[in-house]
Amino acid sequence: MPSVEPGIGDFGELEARLEQLGWNDLMSERETALLEKSLTQVAGAPVAIVMAAGEQPAAPIRHQLQTVAWVSADLETGLLQGLARTAERVLYQASRYYLAANLHLDVVQRNYQELQQQHAQLQASEARYRELSEQLEERVQAQVAQIEDRQRRLYASEKLNAVGRLGAGVAHEINNPIGFIRSNLNSARDYLGTFSELSKRLRTLPGGEELARELDLDFVVPDFQDLIDESIDGSARVAAIVSALRRFAGTDESGVSSVCINELLQGVWAVAEGSLGDMTVNWALDQSIPTVEVDRAGISQAFYNLMENASLAAERPVGLAVATEGHEQGVRVRIRDDGDGMAPEVLARAFDPFYTTRSVGAGTGLGLSVCRDTIRAHGGGIEISSEPGSGTDVSVWLPGNPSAGDS
Repeated sequence: MPSVEPGIGDFGELEARLEQLGWNDLMSERETALLEKSLTQVAGAPVAIVMAAGEQPAAPIRHQLQTVAWVSADLETGLLQGLARTAERVLYQASRYYLAANLHLDVVQRNYQELQQQHAQLQASEARYRELSEQLEERVQAQVAQIEDRQRRLYASEKLNAVGRLGAGVAHEINNPIGFIRSNLNSARDYLGTFSELSKRLRTLPGGEELARELDLDFVVPDFQDLIDESIDGSARVAAIVSALRRFAGTDESGVSSVCINELLQGVWAVAEGSLGDMTVNWALDQSIPTVEVDRAGISQAFYNLMENASLAAERPVGLAVATEGHEQGVRVRIRDDGDGMAPEVLARAFDPFYTTRSVGAGTGLGLSVCRDTIRAHGGGIEISSEPGSGTDVSVWLPGNPSAGDS
């Protein structure tokens, strides 16, 4: 059978190709030999199929109106022509096979190409869907992170607002009575001088000395003086605490202002001291550091959180060391406690929102997260180093006030 040629196009192209094919294109040598053998048996004499007529009698074999070969034999013309028609019939069948085979191959090739194209399209579509899925996952993660960040900020903002309202209420409710208490105590101290003079004059009267001893005026008048002085000192301390609370809550200042970080830290401690147990503080404050431009309420809350965390660093009373120093870009604050320290796995998650090692309901896990976000919002940074049994060291730096450095 003829060989199948790849790359043939439609049916019209195949017919055009058939017109150009010769005997050897459609019939192999083996097929030609078998045909010659069959014709020889039919004719009873040797028959050969040749490509050109020679001296021996021959009849043409036509295909597509063209002579493609000759049947050559020492036979009569009529018999030769009959053999030629038989060969043409065989050739016709061979051409039909050629046509059908090439059509089948063309269909297979086209189907294969279409399948390849569809496969490529499916792969491209799959890659696109995978890319979209990854992008969607990234966007979802970004949205979740943004929502969590907003929740933390909202929580911190609400907490600061609550502290601010509490500070304003406490300051308002305490400042007025403490004001007239201090005023009355000062007046009482002034009146005490009158009582002292009265005691002296009483002694000059008949029986006055005995009456003074009976009323124990030598003890009562000086002791009353001490009581008045202690009360004035106590009221002054209450006023200082209220003032520190107002500064901590930011009720006296709104927005960003120039702040001395040493004064702010001491004000935070004045507010926190009574609620953080028996914690002691060792101060090492650099008085030459520049002021910083901060939101006083936000930064106060951040340092309060750090001091509160330090107070919970051990089940025993914790010692705290607070130091300030100049930094190449502003001010550095170091807060170190002598607590139990943190394990590496806890330290790695220290800033994770809602992560806490305390029991359920004892903490929100937002303290350090809010600290970091607040300090970063001011253009600063925070680092924590800790080892089990060696306490925790928190380092915070804040950019200095440019105008303070120029003055």
